[in-house]
Amino acid sequence: MSKLKLTYAGRWSIFEKMRELVFTKNVDLKYLETTEEVKEQLLIDKFLINEFREALTVDEVDRVGIICSLIGAFMRIIGSSNITIGVDLGLVRNGLVILINDTPIIHSVLTPNELLRLISKLCLLKLKIKLVIGYSNASRNVINDLIHTLRSHDIEIILVSENYVRNLRHTLQKEYPNLTIDEIDALACTYLGNTYGILVKP
Repeated sequence: MSKLKLTYAGRWSIFEKMRELVFTKNVDLKYLETTEEVKEQLLIDKFLINEFREALTVDEVDRVGIICSLIGAFMRIIGSSNITIGVDLGLVRNGLVILINDTPIIHSVLTPNELLRLISKLCLLKLKIKLVIGYSNASRNVINDLIHTLRSHDIEIILVSENYVRNLRHTLQKEYPNLTIDEIDALACTYLGNTYGILVKP
């Protein structure tokens, strides 16, 4: 997939958050400098997609809202509805990576509540979601709770042993040195899901 290009017009603070969330290797995110003549049209934050200049409102200014708005914008650009979400599940923090057409687009670390909110909001976008979760014996209860909570959503859930994830960690750290360990492990889950994953919810 060629590099995704997205121009943002709105608050600089939100643009800064966006830059922290995207894989710059795969996403070209630009900021549109507002001028006096267009300021009145930019009272709310909008995405301007390539030359189409279709406005998509950023619903919330927290990480979940920004991630959902970015995914919605990228889906409009690509014309696709398939995403893969990799999660390194923890009790307090969850590494998260989102792929579109097997290309890493978004990375973050979320709380358990933020993760559930994100998945629920992405389901409202009518996306075909594959959720790949790294698991260990220690996280079994957390995973069971998550699967139970998501049972009403139309999501494919795949589990990958953290033993496999650890084997890929060093290689991915070299390629993506700016990611946290949680994000690296989430990315490893997405790469390993098809080969070593166990489907638990079709």
